[in-house]
Amino acid sequence: MSAPRSSIPPAGRWMVIGALALTLLVSLRFLLLGAWPVMIFALLDIGALALALHLFSRSQVEQEWLRASSTGIELVRVDGRGRTHVDSFPPVWTRVEARSRSETDFQLELVASGRRRPIGLCLTAEERREIHPHVQRLLAKAGSRQLT
Repeated sequence: MSAPRSSIPPAGRWMVIGALALTLLVSLRFLLLGAWPVMIFALLDIGALALALHLFSRSQVEQEWLRASSTGIELVRVDGRGRTHVDSFPPVWTRVEARSRSETDFQLELVASGRRRPIGLCLTAEERREIHPHVQRLLAKAGSRQLT
């Protein structure tokens, strides 16, 4: 299974909250000096950021599984809205292809019956390089019917 990492860890969220509190204190000083529009725009900024953090934390994490058996290969994806999409491939004819245009670009695709589906979309290029031989072995076992 692969899933993207959260861009804001819990410690980072507390740092953002601290920065928002500091912004509020600075804008309060401007309010006391008579520059009241600064407070309005600071509150609008804080509200927009709070809304963005709420929407981000509420959305589901995208996930991807590759399931192999002697009867079939399934690529299962769950998007950010919770919708599941399953692609099935015949185990004997399915292979994994790797493409690399540069050091930072490495793509893996499942290929069978004229269909190509990218895999490891949530992973970095280095992580896709690491899983490539594992996926090849898994597909070889499924194709030779060594899986249950």
